[in-house]
Amino acid sequence: MGWITDWFTWGNALYLLVLVLGGILTVISAKWRKVFKEVKEVAEALQEAYEDKKLTNAERKIIMKEALDVLKALIAIKWKFGK
Repeated sequence: MGWITDWFTWGNALYLLVLVLGGILTVISAKWRKVFKEVKEVAEALQEAYEDKKLTNAERKIIMKEALDVLKALIAIKWKFGK
């Protein structure tokens, strides 16, 4: 029984916890990477559209396209998650 206390110390337990959390966050970030990319594109499109303080019809269409891409990425995650 003494060998268990040699291996399972607080330091090793915290190290294992960090490894497990890192793995979980890696899986989550890989899953949501497409959504984050699309949200970034929406923000860039909004920034470009409002540089001159006016929103033209063409700029509005670009923003809507980018917003629909975000929705498409979210739906793709949901469908992949359900399988």
